Amino acid sequence: MWFNDDCKTAVKDRKKALHKVKASPTTENIEKYKIIRAKARRTIKCAKRRSLQSFVSKINSRTSIRKVWAMVRKLAGKYHFGDIPHLGVNNNKIRHPRYI
Repeated sequence: MWFNDDCKTAVKDRKKALHKVKASPTTENIEKYKIIRAKARRTIKCAKRRSLQSFVSKINSRTSIRKVWAMVRKLAGKYHFGDIPHLGVNNNKIRHPRYI
């Protein structure tokens, strides 16, 4: 949703810089890492902001409450992509009583 290619690139660059700092922790590498880390934070923050603004601009009086709350859960990181898998023991599916 909000995690776009710019975010992927920023995180990838941040990880590369971190590995370089761990391999050789010179002051130059540490400074470069801090700058790259700040850029990654800014990129992610802007992407989240744009995503939220885009979603809010689409909400109107006809938008279902279900859709709004589904988006709120996604933004909060409490969204899961499907049903809870069942545990199988001896070809019998064991399910939690709450999900029966």
